[in-house]
Amino acid sequence: MSLVERQAALDLQLQKPQRRRRTRTAKSPSPGEDTQATDSPSSATPPAKTVKTRKRKEQIVPRRLLPPTEQKHTDLTSFISYADQQGLSNTSTVYRGTHYEYTVANSLATLNFHLRRIGRANDLGIDLVGHWSLPSSPKAHALPVLVQCKAAKPTPSMVRELDGTYTGAPAGWQGDGVLALLSSIEPSTKGVQAAVQRSQSPLGVLQITRDGQVKQFLWNAAAAAAGLEGLGVAVRYATKRGGVLEKAKVGESSVTGKGSTIGLTWMGKPWLPLAIPSAAAAESVVIA
Repeated sequence: MSLVERQAALDLQLQKPQRRRRTRTAKSPSPGEDTQATDSPSSATPPAKTVKTRKRKEQIVPRRLLPPTEQKHTDLTSFISYADQQGLSNTSTVYRGTHYEYTVANSLATLNFHLRRIGRANDLGIDLVGHWSLPSSPKAHALPVLVQCKAAKPTPSMVRELDGTYTGAPAGWQGDGVLALLSSIEPSTKGVQAAVQRSQSPLGVLQITRDGQVKQFLWNAAAAAAGLEGLGVAVRYATKRGGVLEKAKVGESSVTGKGSTIGLTWMGKPWLPLAIPSAAAAESVVIA
């Protein structure tokens, strides 16, 4: 191709119209049209999550469980049956002591105690362990209780021994807020009562006869602070006055009349707790 022909072809290409790319212009909204753009699902802002607030449950103190027992008997009925099978004399020290311990547990069950005989080695004289459900506390916060049972006349030395039972108590019954009780078949003397009041630990003494009558119950200021505040003693006249509870006189914590026993008051009114069999309660010994 000659130079003239090349120049002519170049001029022809320059004379051809060039195609222009079409660009879409944004459509102007009409006067009645909503001008707010609708977001696509991919670009839409996710809705804010609603945080659900859970109601905080009231903290409940776990119930204290007793260590498993390997005893051949768990209540008075099973003990008597076991003693008959083993030929244990009912005049022996072991028989009389164990019989009295179960009698105390049964008697205190009528006052809303839930107790189990532990009978283990190195217990430092602790015979019964459990809890006491008082009107002021829910079931999960029942008062932990240790009980010594003495089928003899109480002495001040027994109170000092009672004060030292905390060191030999099971793991759940050590520390503050545990009530230690001494039960005996004879009423406590003034010396015993003075020893109880001098103690800085929550202590109390009971007179429970061999046949299970509760004749005396008193406790010290430390026991009142541990949960017995508002609790009082009432006298139950079994024969003369129809078995009703009457408020005890100031300082009166025991009865001596035949057939008369004591009951309890709460905030000045007679308290008649439901009697719960100690054997049934011992199956799920549950202390707060």
